[in-house]
Amino acid sequence: MANKYSEDANSNTLGGDIGYFSKGQLVAEFENVAFTLAAGQISDVVETPYGFHLIKVTDKKDERIKTFDEVKDSIKQSLDGNLKNDKFNKFLVSLKDAAIIKYSKVIEEANKAAATTTTQSTSPTTGSDTQTTAGTGTTGSQSSTTQDQLVTPSSK
Repeated sequence: MANKYSEDANSNTLGGDIGYFSKGQLVAEFENVAFTLAAGQISDVVETPYGFHLIKVTDKKDERIKTFDEVKDSIKQSLDGNLKNDKFNKFLVSLKDAAIIKYSKVIEEANKAAATTTTQSTSPTTGSDTQTTAGTGTTGSQSSTTQDQLVTPSSK
């Protein structure tokens, strides 16, 4: 049924088989139904944020704690990944700290102009000109838009 009707590219190619899972791995709406079914039972339609599902429990395993030998490879992969992420983040910080950022005067002037708008109108009752100025409320500092602009040799 999943091969024909499922829109999930991951599970429909496997006939809907998502393998074994533990509590806390899937969305609550799915798990609440799946863990109440006995092996061989099929659920009514279950709605989750990902869509509608029919759940058939094909097997259940008793809960147990895995041995260190069973998990050591996944622990090593996780720790290696964390180490790589930490090194990469430190490298990015070092690049940012060493960078010399120059702002283009054109960008600064455009942002200042955008921060303060001036309108000119004529009063219908007095015929005199009225000038109104509106600002963004930033005082004494560059707007965040200017701070986010970086001029590189390729953008000059």
